[in-house]
Amino acid sequence: MNETFPSWLNPRKMEGGHVSLEDIAKLVIASHDPLGILVYGSCGRDHWHAGSDIDLICVSRHEQNRHFMMTCGEVVADIYASTFSLLEQSIRSDTRTNNNFVLDAFVHGRPLDAGDGSAQALVSLA
Repeated sequence: MNETFPSWLNPRKMEGGHVSLEDIAKLVIASHDPLGILVYGSCGRDHWHAGSDIDLICVSRHEQNRHFMMTCGEVVADIYASTFSLLEQSIRSDTRTNNNFVLDAFVHGRPLDAGDGSAQALVSLA
């Protein structure tokens, strides 16, 4: 991991589970080699509870708009992967009828892995 976790993420052990966010991040990094990872949803807002999934956005090197699931122990990670440029385009979209989960994720989420700084740059843009 390139960065220490903020205290609110409790990376060593998640409440009621045996898997940490650090474990999940390592699994995603090993299998997908992202430029950065953002955690959002209930975990990103510090409302995670046993039984919740972990919502992640991976800033991908090559994959465009791919949605997939991974499991790490008892925890399910719901992952959306896309390139920096497509994520930036989605954040900048100003369509009135846009149900933009990407924008919401980067406004309310937190970088889980600093990577090359892409996730933090998108958080700052949002």
